[in-house]
Amino acid sequence: MRLAARRFAPVVQTFYDPLVYLADNKLLSLWQANWRYFGWEVEVVNLETARAADPARYARWESAPSLYTVGDKHDYVFRCYARWLTMSRGGLMVDFDVFNYGLTPRMAEDIIRVAPRDKVIHFSGDPTPCAEYGTASAFERYCQIFDEFIEHPVLANRALREHVHDLNILSVNRQVWQPLKVCSLYPMDPHWDCYPLTHFTHGHVRYPRSARIPKLRRFRRSHEGTPLRCLWSRLVGYNRARSQSLGSSFQPKRRVRQDS
Repeated sequence: MRLAARRFAPVVQTFYDPLVYLADNKLLSLWQANWRYFGWEVEVVNLETARAADPARYARWESAPSLYTVGDKHDYVFRCYARWLTMSRGGLMVDFDVFNYGLTPRMAEDIIRVAPRDKVIHFSGDPTPCAEYGTASAFERYCQIFDEFIEHPVLANRALREHVHDLNILSVNRQVWQPLKVCSLYPMDPHWDCYPLTHFTHGHVRYPRSARIPKLRRFRRSHEGTPLRCLWSRLVGYNRARSQSLGSSFQPKRRVRQDS
């Protein structure tokens, strides 16, 4: 069953179908409340959503030996692949441990409007697919990369030779995604608490994360208008430097807001 494509909508989606040791319903509830606070509708999808969206790919990806490294947790890695099947309509997907500190739908639409439509935008600014936006066709190209890897599993770098999963496959397929730094990684990124989104991974934040994350960075409402211009200026500067280091030709256009 293919879902109908949709234009930009104030909807954020997360994939939540965790293994027992990663289950955290309180964190999911906190995530939902956090994103709703900034004006987003939230959708939670799971393995059943992925299976319904594309049953053939679901079965092929689950059983393809070339998509997995012997010794890695198959069920966990499969979930990393399966989540992309739920993006057949396009839109915004973030991990349920990516929290919002001021990114409103209006701000996201302004950023997305000047980005390429044929690539998935990685708000992490690197191959890490923790917060991304794309059209239906851009996410379809994502999925085709995994299909091609099944047929031709080229272990192009050390990371892939050690661990095969979606992040490392995407890292050597820059043609399907575009870095745009909007989301910081706690505590690794300099000034991580100055970005509109922050990723609190289970590897960097002790459990229970639902109790610790609000203490690490307080939730507060930001304002649109002038702060958006300041935010955009900072993102333009960062991403110009980032694109040069990654060899990308994308340069965000400077937008001028006309006050009424």
